[in-house]
Amino acid sequence: MSEVFNIKRFWNYFVTDTRNAWNNYGISLLLVAFMPLISFVLVELTSLVANGSLTDFAMPFKVTLAWTCVIVVILSFPVKHYGHITDKRFGSDFVLLPVSVFEKTLSLILVSCVVLPLFFVLVSGSVDLILSTIPAYGDSLISGVFQLFDRTAQEFFYNGIEVSRIAAVLQILAMWTSSILFFILGAIVFKRGKVAKTILVSMALSFVVMLLMIAITNAFDMPSVLEKLFAVDDLRAFNVILNICNFVGIAVPMVLIYFRLRTIKH
Repeated sequence: MSEVFNIKRFWNYFVTDTRNAWNNYGISLLLVAFMPLISFVLVELTSLVANGSLTDFAMPFKVTLAWTCVIVVILSFPVKHYGHITDKRFGSDFVLLPVSVFEKTLSLILVSCVVLPLFFVLVSGSVDLILSTIPAYGDSLISGVFQLFDRTAQEFFYNGIEVSRIAAVLQILAMWTSSILFFILGAIVFKRGKVAKTILVSMALSFVVMLLMIAITNAFDMPSVLEKLFAVDDLRAFNVILNICNFVGIAVPMVLIYFRLRTIKH
């Protein structure tokens, strides 16, 4: 299309894309979001049958369950909603949509990196807060995670630098964004075995990056170099490296997704 971006056309497509995401994945997302409730009921029923009394719903179990739910969404949503793009019949309809590639990419990013996590956090967080009013459930996951973070932050307090909750939340969001974009890329590149192949590629890339980091660290005194470049201590140097990695981990999949959508043909 000659016109790269038209706000009205994009909005109509974005609304349609969001509606299709709900139709394709809404029930599954609700099931995952309600997993704390489902797990709590199953654990307490099992305890009642086995011991004749309720048991405490331990915080480590809640944290493990939450991370498991996040991983399930990251692995399943891209294939469920965007995996059909590589299919000849459905993919042809996607290619012929009267929307620019930029608008398709932007909608994809907003749906997967804004709408999806926002809905998931609101629903699962609400369920968690409601359950926290039940004594057997204990503290909400949100309060428990922040308490754990506060204790960890005190241990890592370094040269008067305080690690904030906002920084931790932003880091989690960056991890979500980079991970789901990477799996969306895999979903629109591979025709079969999308999740398995994407995981294998991720493992291979992680191995290569690890080797490169070891080689660079051995070749240069990285903490000293970064201190001289940024006039900061080791912790701030680590934050600089982390922010660069986050930027690369988000920007590269975005660009690759755009070019994949631009070149896909059926």
